[in-house]
Amino acid sequence: MAEEYTGEKEVVIVNRQTPEQMARCFMLLRQDAERRGFRETFFLRLGTKVVRILNFAPELSRSITTMFACSLTEQLADYDTTIMMWKPCFDNQEEPSQRLLMDARFSEEEPVVIIDAHARKITGYDAEGNTHFFGIGNTMPEELSVEGHLAVRFLYPILKTPTSSLIHGACIGHEGKGVLLCARGNRGKSTLAVLGMLQGMEYVSDDYMLLTQEGNQLYTDPIYSIITLSPQMYNEMYDELASCRFVSNNWNKSKYVLEVSAHHERFRYHYPVALCMFPEITDDAEPSITPCSVEDKGRAITHLVHSTTSQMQDQGDARNTVKLMMMLKGQKFYRFNLCRDIRKNVVFLRNFLTNH
Repeated sequence: MAEEYTGEKEVVIVNRQTPEQMARCFMLLRQDAERRGFRETFFLRLGTKVVRILNFAPELSRSITTMFACSLTEQLADYDTTIMMWKPCFDNQEEPSQRLLMDARFSEEEPVVIIDAHARKITGYDAEGNTHFFGIGNTMPEELSVEGHLAVRFLYPILKTPTSSLIHGACIGHEGKGVLLCARGNRGKSTLAVLGMLQGMEYVSDDYMLLTQEGNQLYTDPIYSIITLSPQMYNEMYDELASCRFVSNNWNKSKYVLEVSAHHERFRYHYPVALCMFPEITDDAEPSITPCSVEDKGRAITHLVHSTTSQMQDQGDARNTVKLMMMLKGQKFYRFNLCRDIRKNVVFLRNFLTNH
């Protein structure tokens, strides 16, 4: 049974599938992926999870190895799930803008396959085969960044457990004391994290990472070996970034994406969070750090949770929102008033952590 919705710019067809129809759909997706005769396999270790990537598009090889360099691991017999990646063939030019395939065995509201002819993209999840599908027509790095980072929205449901989640934030530290920076974009967290790493601090991420709770302790793990900086901060940090390779602009050219595998010795895994900070860019001559007020702590938690759920398009999962809020609720929070001298901010944070 099909339902059609027509808007100003697109036509959406909703097809409710039988189990037999879904099985045939996933078989056809596999055949489409395998038609070029190319296949390579990668394994990612992401916290306690292992993800196998089957790549059927040679155009994607460089992006996979560049972005996931810090997470790539040796071939393993046991893994938690599979992601199939390929460049799909859209032969039918009369396809509607979107076709959503629904399977009532799993959800009445969430499609198991989305075929987007306009974006030339196919996404889906075969629950019985424990396989995620990611077909993308434009494999240029600039286009891949439209998805956030490559496959980030597939990693999110894989890493979302009762005690863990992929989050949108930053983490930097010193002497084993991790600082979780909780803020939306344009508040200085990427600049602080990246410059801190370049100047010898311990590093997890400037953007996306895994957050895990064990008892009352939070731990972070890196996912990607890439960073994103505004053109202004890239120019200001130009000398320090000499060892980093330019990958691409992001989709609207507001950020530069750089590969930082030359600094993997600074990366930390299962890194304990000692405290959380809510950064604020100010016109103060000197940086300062003060305990958060109740109001600022609430704002910091809201920033991280909202930024995470909006980036992952998961605003509807109230249980996960509550889980993230409870994970952060018991942490110590500080307000970090950043000055315009980005190097002073790094020195101040390092000294703060040494003395606390």
